[in-house]
Amino acid sequence: AATFCVLLIGSTAHGQIPILYYDFENNASRTTFENAVEQAVNSGSAAITRAGNTTTISSVAGAGTFNGGGATGQAATGSNWDNSTADPGAAATNYYQFVVNTSGFSQISIAVDHQASASGPARVGLLYSINGSSFSTVPTVLTGNAVFSAATFDLTAVSTIENQASVTMRLYAFAGSAADRTGRSAFASSGTFRIDNVMVLAASVTASKALLDYPAIGLSIKSGTAFTPSFADFTVNGIG
Repeated sequence: AATFCVLLIGSTAHGQIPILYYDFENNASRTTFENAVEQAVNSGSAAITRAGNTTTISSVAGAGTFNGGGATGQAATGSNWDNSTADPGAAATNYYQFVVNTSGFSQISIAVDHQASASGPARVGLLYSINGSSFSTVPTVLTGNAVFSAATFDLTAVSTIENQASVTMRLYAFAGSAADRTGRSAFASSGTFRIDNVMVLAASVTASKALLDYPAIGLSIKSGTAFTPSFADFTVNGIG
């Protein structure tokens, strides 16, 4: 990874750069759930955990390519999600959780590929906290219905999570309303919800930071296919 912050010219839907990335691909260098963190720019981050039920990492068609595709890769898969028809918000008890160190970074957002089975949860939301106990919410989105769908949770206006040594994030899922379940089966505890390519993104940096190795990310998200993503609108606001 580079140790000198530079302005990278290119194009991306996010207009930001990844400062933490999980792809769940299986190799000998990882151990448990995401098998340690795949990429982190600084200390403070750790493996993703699951509250409410166990989770497996399994081969899923389309999971090997960022934002869907035909490649077979790995994704995190869990069942026993919240059966609520309304958003449980901060009271959610079924979620994937991870911690990110945003020190020196600002204008944060979270991107994730997600998929639910026909009887799985129809809604996914994000919670965030700077103390690990008091959580705030952002608007939920519909889960991918039997196919992978991409979501970005925009936290760029949330200044409280910027430049923090530890920010706790929770991706939670729930059954959703009757309207949410249009084109889906009735919700069941056996229904699954999957996540892949979880990225924490930042739009600006205020200190000298190590950035992720972009060709290495490309090899992960394209399942071994040579690919170098490009990024735009990243701002260096300091001496870094």
